[in-house]
Amino acid sequence: MENKKNKRIFVDATQIMRCQAKIVLKDKSTAQCGRRAVLGGLCAQHSKLSTQTVADMIAHLNPCRESQRWASRYTSKEKAWRECPRADWMVWLITLNIEDSAAHKKLVRCLADLARSVLPIYEAKYPKDGRVRECLRVVDRWVNGRLVSKAELTNAANSAYCAMNDVRMAANDPVYSSNDTYASAKAVAYAAYSAANDPVYSGEAANDSAYASTHTSTDGTNAPNVALAAIVRRHYPRPPGNGTCRES
Repeated sequence: MENKKNKRIFVDATQIMRCQAKIVLKDKSTAQCGRRAVLGGLCAQHSKLSTQTVADMIAHLNPCRESQRWASRYTSKEKAWRECPRADWMVWLITLNIEDSAAHKKLVRCLADLARSVLPIYEAKYPKDGRVRECLRVVDRWVNGRLVSKAELTNAANSAYCAMNDVRMAANDPVYSSNDTYASAKAVAYAAYSAANDPVYSGEAANDSAYASTHTSTDGTNAPNVALAAIVRRHYPRPPGNGTCRES
């Protein structure tokens, strides 16, 4: 077999005897796998992958047990992504695939939209406190390419974090306050921390958006979580990666 400009030419077997699965090359283009087919037009490796569940595919990433149980029902990453009801699970997987500053900024834009959806929860209780909204404005300026320093992002995040702590102290819980208003402010603060420092804060931001949204639901359904997941899919229509084998 020879490979010229990613055009794979098989010289030692007929095309029908070769694995028909698609792989991703180093330049991000796709090509036919080309290994010898053993079952159903697939090579041994892709035949095995075709019977794996999504839970099997992500097991090495150490997901939580709840997400593993849910993912065990799917064999297609794409279908699982389309039907995933949890924004925090989706953001967790996206965070593990951040490769550069552009991808990081895209993720923060998504986190900002998640936080924006739960900001009214905080403002309904503290309508005169503008710290959390101002933090979100700073994040929006950063993701839209405006000149915003790391110090400015950190200061805005700290301010929103102080607002979050004020909620905690008002609840007479010096350790932790598990309420939706607290989570709403924290979601915004951690979106800013993610922008200023590291994507590691992203999962916490998404988790708090989910918590705040879910705990304001009055009908007992999972609709708030589903709505947040739809926000993530608006930014990421497909799962991180494409579910195919990469050529080494």
